[in-house]
Amino acid sequence: MKVVLNDSLHLSFDGIHVHKYQAGDIFIAKSDMEHKVLGELVDQGRARILVTTNKPEPIKTTTEIL
Repeated sequence: MKVVLNDSLHLSFDGIHVHKYQAGDIFIAKSDMEHKVLGELVDQGRARILVTTNKPEPIKTTTEIL
């Protein structure tokens, strides 16, 4: 899950280390705890899910008549 933070936040995912994140920072959840916390932030409106629309290149086909 990738999210963009809407607010500046102090977050601790392990209960010991606290990190400050600025509004506009992109955060990628790497563990189940981070995923859960980021999901709660999205539900509260303090973050939004980052959606990318990378479209694959079209397949180039050649037709040969034998």
